[in-house]
This record gives sequence, C-alpha cells and structure tokens, in this order.
Amino acid sequence: MPQNNLSDQAPDNKFNRILHSHKNLINFQFPAQEDYDFYWPAEHFGLEKSSLFRALSLFEQEKILILHSNHVLNEAYFIEQAGMKFAAKMILQAELTENAQFYCFMSSDEAVHLQILKKYLKLSDSNFLKQSSFLQLLHQIIEELEPQKLLYLVQIILEGWGQNHYLKLSKSCLNQEFKSDLQKILKDEALHTLAGKTLLKPKSFSIEQKTDLIDKLSAYASMIRKGELSSIKIIDFSLGGLSKQTKIKFLEEIDNLKTTQKKLELLMNLAAQTGMEEIVQSVCDRNLFEPCSNHETVNF
Repeated sequence: MPQNNLSDQAPDNKFNRILHSHKNLINFQFPAQEDYDFYWPAEHFGLEKSSLFRALSLFEQEKILILHSNHVLNEAYFIEQAGMKFAAKMILQAELTENAQFYCFMSSDEAVHLQILKKYLKLSDSNFLKQSSFLQLLHQIIEELEPQKLLYLVQIILEGWGQNHYLKLSKSCLNQEFKSDLQKILKDEALHTLAGKTLLKPKSFSIEQKTDLIDKLSAYASMIRKGELSSIKIIDFSLGGLSKQTKIKFLEEIDNLKTTQKKLELLMNLAAQTGMEEIVQSVCDRNLFEPCSNHETVNF
C-alpha cells in the first residue's frame, strides 16, 4: 500500500475548523433526527432469502445489518478519498485549462461526497483500507498510471460503477436525509462519467498500454467474480464460524451467482466503450466475466 494514504485529523484540530467553515461544507452537520445503526434493510443485501438469517433473533439480525452498513460506508468513504487523489493528479497533468478546471470541480465534488459520508459513518476503519485488495489496487492505479489510462479505468469504469451503486443505495436507504444526500452524489457521478467518455481517446493507446489495461481490467473482474465475500465474512464473524456447507447454502439462497453475473455484465458494459472492444474481448477470452462457483467463493 502506498505510504501517502490520507488519514483524518482530530475534530478539535485548528485546520479542521477552517475546513468546516468552507462554503461547501458549512451546512453539513450531523443528522438531528434519530440515529440510525443501519441504513439499508435485509432486502438490499438479499439476506431475507437466507434461511440462516431468518432463523436469527431480531438482535442478531440487526447486528449483521449494522456490519453490512458499516462495510458499505467504509468502502464508499475510502473510494471517495481515492477520488480526490485521482482528481488532483488529473489537474496536475491536464494539457488544457478547461480540463484542469473540470478536475478542480470534480475534486470539489469528491471532497463534498467525503463530507456527506462522514455524516453517517461514525468512525472510519483504517484497517478496512489496509485489508481491501480492491482499494489497494485502486491507489496503485491512481499513483502509477498516466491520464488516458486513468480516464478509462477510474473515471469511466469506476465512476460508472459508482452510478449504479449509489442508485441502488439511494433507492433502498431507510434514512430519508441520507437518501437525498446519496441522490446528490449520484448526479455528480453521472457527470464525471460523461466527461470521461468525452475525453477518452482510444486510438492513442499503444500495444503496451492496451496490455496494461487488459491486466488492470482483468484484476477488476477477478475481484468481482469472487461474489459476495463481504456477506460471507460478516455472517461467519457474527455467528462464530460456519461450516463450508453452511456457507455454500447461504450463497445459494441469496442468489450469489446471479447477483455476481449481473455485476460482471455491468463491468463489461462499462468497459465496452467505442474503440475499447479489443480490451474487453481479451478479458472475455480469459473467462473473467464469469462468476466463480459458490464452492470457490467460500474458499477465498
């Protein structure tokens, strides 16, 4: 993991007070309404289909939903944090003033998104960042790759993925204030993705660059095709350890293969921009747009 990952400052830090006086952040106070321990119902995660989950007490079910919500919030928090790094790099490497100006706006959007998530995330988990292979890959990509590759891998594919993700989160969110905030983020993600598609120049990629893009897209697909690993880990942790057969049954009941296939199809569609068909086909040839079996998933 790169050494310059961001960390939060203490709430009483002088600079933090200056930060929160900024016009874009001044109205972002913590919700005055009832404090939510979890923001999405069992149906959002497919847990209502699980006989294991349904057999639990209400207390145990809520504990699992809290852990799922915390996972969603932590992942979103660190992705938006990475988004600020992405925009900053694109500002520095922009060739046109108009491009630099757009990424200044985008950086501001990402900072606002981060502040929105802070309203609902009680405590960011630094271990989450260290333990997430996806976040590690994302930081590596942002630090190492040149702008055109980043346009494709981050601004088009990941921001496009974010559109779909935030849409689902907003639709099923139990907190009306949070639902509204998620819809604001969703609008920004749509604009970011559209700009990426406009600025992408597929003909500019060399053979070596295409090979690198194939490898990075393969890495994305390899992570997604593993299925609902987070749900398995949360259930396993909450219930003190499950047998392999119980885990497989859980995955079968929540339609893990179907859900994972839909995610892989979304990834493939986002990657299949005009002029990038060769990249997608190469990943298809590796069979990476096909989900792992439930048996394989529980062994990860």
